[in-house]
Amino acid sequence: MQRRELGRSREGSVRAGSAKSNSSCRRLQLTRGGRDQRLQTASLLAALACLGESPPAAAGGLPANMRAAYVYLRRLDETACRCLADAQVHRLPAEPLARERIALAMGARDWLSLTQELNEHRARVSRHFRLVVQGRG
Repeated sequence: MQRRELGRSREGSVRAGSAKSNSSCRRLQLTRGGRDQRLQTASLLAALACLGESPPAAAGGLPANMRAAYVYLRRLDETACRCLADAQVHRLPAEPLARERIALAMGARDWLSLTQELNEHRARVSRHFRLVVQGRG
């Protein structure tokens, strides 16, 4: 019962995807930072830009996908969810009006379009996370 509830609670969370993006990038920074000092930065976006120049990472589209997902998820979290709730909320709302407001704020046609784009970003992040952090595709 608890596992199912936890699964549902993650589904509405905006932070899970950006945390996986961050973890994947930081893992690559740790493993490659000794050879490439440009990776020794606190800036996630700077590290992703550097990784984009690395043939193994760039070949799979990891840096570009992770950057796009990270920026999208952070914007969704910070701009849409927090502003709407006027609080430190990291969950998507359940109310239809709030959902439509967030969709419009994010430039989506409607809630369905927003959730489709969100799920695409989440799927890419999860795939890269499994590959980079867990070592499986």
